[in-house]
Amino acid sequence: MEHQIKNAKYEGYLWQSDQSKPRIIGEGEPLSLTLTDGENPFVVEGLLWNPEENTSIQIRYVDGNYFVTTYEVKQEELADSATMTPVTYLPHRLPGVKALKFLRQWEEVKDELCENMPTLQLKANIFVGFEK
Repeated sequence: MEHQIKNAKYEGYLWQSDQSKPRIIGEGEPLSLTLTDGENPFVVEGLLWNPEENTSIQIRYVDGNYFVTTYEVKQEELADSATMTPVTYLPHRLPGVKALKFLRQWEEVKDELCENMPTLQLKANIFVGFEK
């Protein structure tokens, strides 16, 4: 199966299976990518953020198959809200990057263990670029 990453300007990284550190995609760097299941070398993991279209792409390679997830982030969701919380993580082998920025997306779910009261549960952790 093939996965197309559309040609756009991204910020993020791609970590190839034959490399000791990820390839950093600079802010606004054009990138077009075709990922094919079973290929070698392969992208072990990748995080891409397109600020022009507010699109986040997460790539994982598990047991010979790519798992590519795309999130469309609304402009108003980029600010802190009840259902979106900004969070940063320290980078690993990403020189020049101070932190990885994510949005935690929460969803309201009734919880049987809380007398069916609504609780917020983590739905997704969405990459939204680097802090430099």
